[in-house]
Amino acid sequence: MAASGDAPTGQQLPGPLGGITVVEFGRFVTAPYAARLLSDLGAGVIKLETEHGDPFRSFGADPKLSAQFLALNRTKRSVRLNPRTKAGKAAVLALLDSADVFIENSRPGSMARMGLDYETLKARNPGLIYCSITGAGTEGPYAARPAYDAVGQALSGLASQFIDPEDPHVAGPNLSDSLTGMTAAYGILGALVHRSASGRGQLVEVDMITSGLALLGAEAQVYFETGVVPGPYTRPGNSSSFVIRCSDGKLVAIHLSSVEKFWLGLSRGLERPDLVTDPRFEARAGRIENYEQLRQELVETMAKRSSTEWLSRFTAEDVPCAPVHDLADVFEDKDLAALRLRRRLTGPERAMSTVAIPVRFDTTPVSDGYLPPELGEHTHAVLRELGFDEQRLADVLEADQPGQQATGAPGPGSTDKTETGTASHAPAHSSTTGEDR
Repeated sequence: MAASGDAPTGQQLPGPLGGITVVEFGRFVTAPYAARLLSDLGAGVIKLETEHGDPFRSFGADPKLSAQFLALNRTKRSVRLNPRTKAGKAAVLALLDSADVFIENSRPGSMARMGLDYETLKARNPGLIYCSITGAGTEGPYAARPAYDAVGQALSGLASQFIDPEDPHVAGPNLSDSLTGMTAAYGILGALVHRSASGRGQLVEVDMITSGLALLGAEAQVYFETGVVPGPYTRPGNSSSFVIRCSDGKLVAIHLSSVEKFWLGLSRGLERPDLVTDPRFEARAGRIENYEQLRQELVETMAKRSSTEWLSRFTAEDVPCAPVHDLADVFEDKDLAALRLRRRLTGPERAMSTVAIPVRFDTTPVSDGYLPPELGEHTHAVLRELGFDEQRLADVLEADQPGQQATGAPGPGSTDKTETGTASHAPAHSSTTGEDR
């Protein structure tokens, strides 16, 4: 296992994407997550950062390496450059000339203002796969607006499937951001396959709205076919899914689906044969129509015994069920130990736990990777590997100092958008967890 700083730019990490070089010019979630997914598969990822770096670095208690940043940036190298200076811009272009993939998540137009748009880079590197991630595409009123996770969830319909209309709250992880990052990685993999046959790169465009909606394919199809607008309890009702609190206060999840034997097994486990003959629940259609009444029956019955006893009973009847774990439970569950869900990355001066890579390959196994980088940790090494001599390296590093601007580039007081956000100095502790575009 490689430690932070031990992996040179050209190192061939194990995995199906070994030998692929990715340059990520991203902030917060979507682009960094897409790049991390590719690094997990063996791609060599260089994280291009400016001035103070990705704002997610200072999102938590640690002002340089927050938990959020650590989660999204393992197995990457950090190069800090200022593309708004002549020397910095030349270094960025040299980096991209040798890249296979470029990922950015800025607002439309930001890359063009720096001369890093697709057409410019394509002319220099025809094999480059350029992945542009936006909030809502490049056209229409929403395209120019800032898009964070809550906005993406709201506009795509995702939020409508999770929010209780009687007591609305934003809850759970950044689904819209993560889905968009996954979609970007999926698109990039498709473009890599095409390039392997044609030799040509291409522009891959991904947005938060379409990515979020893609998860709601079944719900959207119900709407198209019936005109019925699904709500947060439509899918649970159709699949006979429940979460019930037991006498010990713990929650048990049950998912019966449409298989009749699971319904019959549940009634036996509950010692409630009357449910099978109840006209409301006898047929699956009735269980869907009377979902809330059935749930209340389960609530009353399961409140009489502990979660351990109910899980034992249901398992004996082959009913799909599980305890509702919090994250501590996940990593402490001995029955899940074989999955090695928690991995440990170590380096000379620090270490961290991280979640497992969720795909296992027989022929091209992946490694656990190495630690997320300090800001600019690999700038010298990467530029030297690109052939920069000491004088040119010194010019680039001098130009990288905060406040340096190229001739004609917007100064600190300009209203021009930054390369990856809406303002040059976004709050370090923003209340959102999405993309500042």
